[in-house]
Amino acid sequence: MASLIEFAEEVRVLQDLPGLNGVITLAGTERDDVDKGVVPQALGVRVGQSCKRRWRCRPWWSMFFDDRLTARRVGIVLGLDWCPTGREVRLPWPVVDLEVAASKGLVESDEMGWLAGWWVPDDPKGEEELVAGHPVRQPPNPFGIGP
Repeated sequence: MASLIEFAEEVRVLQDLPGLNGVITLAGTERDDVDKGVVPQALGVRVGQSCKRRWRCRPWWSMFFDDRLTARRVGIVLGLDWCPTGREVRLPWPVVDLEVAASKGLVESDEMGWLAGWWVPDDPKGEEELVAGHPVRQPPNPFGIGP
């Protein structure tokens, strides 16, 4: 099971982008910006609610790649749901939580401006804090809807 940082590094490598050197920076990120949000900056790809018709009926988020080949490569290598006729790959929930938390100002940085953690916005107790080393994995698909 990969950490958030490891997941981001893997997504970047599969796009031939430079690595993150083990940290996710908050410098230069902007709330609610599909290109300059924390997650898009870390992964090197736009993210947002799915455009795939079969996925839109659920609150699933995706990574939107520039081409289908890259989307396919990322989906297959990382074991994520991907759309064979499109350019999107389903985003794991902890990563979605980070982007939503960032849009609500619920992220914390360390003294260097690097991501230290974030609060899960929909946690009923308001107590779940995740950190950059938090495990990220795609949950089993309970609906049986594949790519």
